[in-house]
Amino acid sequence: MAPLMGNDEQATFTLIRNAGVLQDFLGFRATPIQGHHRTTVSYGQIEIDEAQAGIDKGVPTIVPITGKGGQDRLSWSQALNLNTYGTEKAPVKNLAVRSLGVWRDNDETIWIIEFSPHTDIDQITIVGVKRLRFVIQI
Repeated sequence: MAPLMGNDEQATFTLIRNAGVLQDFLGFRATPIQGHHRTTVSYGQIEIDEAQAGIDKGVPTIVPITGKGGQDRLSWSQALNLNTYGTEKAPVKNLAVRSLGVWRDNDETIWIIEFSPHTDIDQITIVGVKRLRFVIQI
């Protein structure tokens, strides 16, 4: 399968989703509910690469995700977009938001970064990181 896979964020999402990595990282099973969603929030237009949802310790939780690869980097403004999306767009009261950035570097290492759920960019921090390297054989 490896020669058939691309090296963009969608291929990376497929790898980590099928390997169960997000479930291990989050500590609960999240199901993809939306892919490539371009929408508007209170301050303008944003795009998220994927949204997942599940129940985390009894609390409904949305997991907005952005992905980057190679020279492209994750940014604080993308973390803000994820948090705002989770806060403003989901029609569920008391929904928790766990925003993730996924980055595949030039060495084929995959990084999963969880951002705090703040909607003030100056308060957003990194609350978790996982580094992975897949060995794909045919």
